[in-house]
Amino acid sequence: MRENGLFSQVELGEYDEEIEFTIEKYLDLVSSYGWVQKLAEEKRNNLLDDLKKLKFKGYGEPLIIPYRYVMILARKS
Repeated sequence: MRENGLFSQVELGEYDEEIEFTIEKYLDLVSSYGWVQKLAEEKRNNLLDDLKKLKFKGYGEPLIIPYRYVMILARKS
């Protein structure tokens, strides 16, 4: 964005956070992702079933999932 000349005053911010989920709430989150919703129903169900079968072996609850938020602010040139 800085190099193409279409924007000025480009600012980038990155923020890290760890979010706690129960396994069920994490599965709800995964099922809400656009790419998961776009899957054919059978594939979506297979994905969620496979995740449930894993039962997140070796992980207890709450699941601690790291997230990184990236914020870009810019002014159109």
